[in-house]
Amino acid sequence: EMIKTLDEIKKRLIEQYDPDSMILYGSYGTEKERHDSDIDLLIIKDSTKSCIERQCEVERILSDRLLPLDIRVYTHHEIRFLFSVGSPFIEEVIERGRLLYMRKATQVWLQDAEEELDTAVILLEHGKNRGACYHAQQSAEKGLKTLIIEKGKRPGRIHDIVDLFNTVASIGYTVSLSMDDAIF
Repeated sequence: EMIKTLDEIKKRLIEQYDPDSMILYGSYGTEKERHDSDIDLLIIKDSTKSCIERQCEVERILSDRLLPLDIRVYTHHEIRFLFSVGSPFIEEVIERGRLLYMRKATQVWLQDAEEELDTAVILLEHGKNRGACYHAQQSAEKGLKTLIIEKGKRPGRIHDIVDLFNTVASIGYTVSLSMDDAIF
C-alpha cells in the first residue's frame, strides 16, 4: 500500500531504517504548509556509508510514497561540523524544526516509567501504599509522556493524568485503560 501520510513515513523509517532522530523542517515544521508544500525531513543516523548511499537507502525505503518529500540524511558528526561552521540550513532546522522522533529520548522516558513501576511494586509489597501510589502515578505519567514524545510532540509540564490520557487519545493512540481506572 502506498504511503500517504507523514505518520506512515515516520513509521516506515523507524521500522526499516532505524534512525537516531528525525526532524521536520520547512513549512510543515513550522505548521505553515500549503496544499502544494513538500515535506522537508532531516534524518540523523550514524553510519559508515557515504551521504549519497544513505540518501539512496532512504529513498528506496520510501519509494512508494504519494507525498512530495525532500530528505536529508546526516550523521551526528556531520551535523556537529555543519553547525560549527555556521551552516544556515542546520541553524534553521535546529531553531525552527520540529522533532518527529528521537530513539534515545523515548527509550529514556520508557525506562524511567518502568523504574517508577518497579519501585511502586516493591513499596506495595512492603505495605507502603502511599509511596506505591505516588510511584505508580509517576509511572503512568511518564508512560503517557513517552507516547506523546513518540508522536513528535512535546508533552509539556502536564502532571494531570486525565489531561495526558486525553492528549494521548487525541494524537491517535487507543488506550485500553478506562478513564475511571486512569484517575483512580
